[in-house]
Amino acid sequence: MLQQALHGYTPAKVAAGESGADVYRLSKPAARPSSTSPPPAASPGKSKMKSPASNGSITVCPPRPARLSVPRVPIAPTRRRTATVRTIADFLRRLHALPIDSCPFLADHPNRLRQARHNLEAGLVDAADFDDQRQGHTPAQVWAELTALVPAHVSRVVTHGDFSLDNIFLHRGHVTRLLDTSRLDIPDPYQDLAILGHNLAEFGPALQREFLLAYGLPRVDQRKLNFHLCLDEFF
Repeated sequence: MLQQALHGYTPAKVAAGESGADVYRLSKPAARPSSTSPPPAASPGKSKMKSPASNGSITVCPPRPARLSVPRVPIAPTRRRTATVRTIADFLRRLHALPIDSCPFLADHPNRLRQARHNLEAGLVDAADFDDQRQGHTPAQVWAELTALVPAHVSRVVTHGDFSLDNIFLHRGHVTRLLDTSRLDIPDPYQDLAILGHNLAEFGPALQREFLLAYGLPRVDQRKLNFHLCLDEFF
């Protein structure tokens, strides 16, 4: 059945990401219309994507692998970038609005700090992979920076945990797929906001501001952003 479903698709291995899994992007050449071809069928209706953390759902269009693209693709037109960022922000806001009562995961910042400390002591932190602003720092120095940034007050929402551009797929103006959901949990929303905002830095501060405004965050807690970016260095 799977062979039939994938007939005609060409796989290309995705080199980005560090999930440890083999990930492939499937593409299929578009069919050429002919004078005898029937008119295209109407688009199917919307479907529900269930969250494993609750009984809530997010409305998205049915995914079609041949047409999916990572948000990094539309780099050229500024208008298209802005529309993409607004779509992602809207999706993230709805993800964070899911009820947390039945979520079986709990990775708030005290738990994440314990995991980070374990990784530090076990020698699992790769200093060569630090963000640019921490290049040349030792894991111990980054740990000292991290512990100085621990926020006093946090919120709890359903988060993806690694909400980066490489983990988001779009189709016709909708988010249709998320990769690497192994870190889905209920920490502070800045866990996702910090990672995606940091990803958008390569496109300029205007797009970062657009993302946060579209999410509904006109005023940013820079300390929380820095804390979660620093925390992410240990994973």
